[in-house]
Amino acid sequence: TALIVQFSLTLIAVAIGVFLGEYLKTRGRNLATKADFKSLVDQLRINTELVEKIKAEVAQSDWAKREWTNLRRVKLEALLDKMHDCTSYIERAEFLATTGELNTDRVPVSELETIATLYFPELEASVVRFRDAFRAKRGVALSAVQEIVVTAPGSVERDRANQKFRSSLTPEYYGCAAAINKEARDLLVKIMNVSA
Repeated sequence: TALIVQFSLTLIAVAIGVFLGEYLKTRGRNLATKADFKSLVDQLRINTELVEKIKAEVAQSDWAKREWTNLRRVKLEALLDKMHDCTSYIERAEFLATTGELNTDRVPVSELETIATLYFPELEASVVRFRDAFRAKRGVALSAVQEIVVTAPGSVERDRANQKFRSSLTPEYYGCAAAINKEARDLLVKIMNVSA
């Protein structure tokens, strides 16, 4: 009987030992998994924050690029409007010059230059040629007014002055305007990233 009790106690001790061993092993695995899980969650949070930050920076960059593109498109239209204002100014100055009057309207060429300088350095050469042609035509009109104003209306001298003025008008100005129109169209296609 003592042997049976001892055997039973040994069997119970072995069973408890096996059970506790398995329990402690499982518990240790669970604790390790919990620590690994916490580490993975922390790493995931850091990665998510980094991805969100990168997304925000890319979105900001895309937004800024879209805004710059849109602003340049609007300013390109404004540049062409100012060029057409210059043409209207010159045509009025030429018309008034034949009667000996000055065009006292605001001279729009400096606004054209400002828009080109700020937004379109790639059009600088064409805008400078246009500006120079504008100033030359304006100078011719001013000279004509000075000559015509000192002559009597309907006189031969006035007719000669008008004839001299008309013969001095060259098509170079309109060629410069056409060049800006073409370059502006090409630039618009480029900045809007579309095909012509």
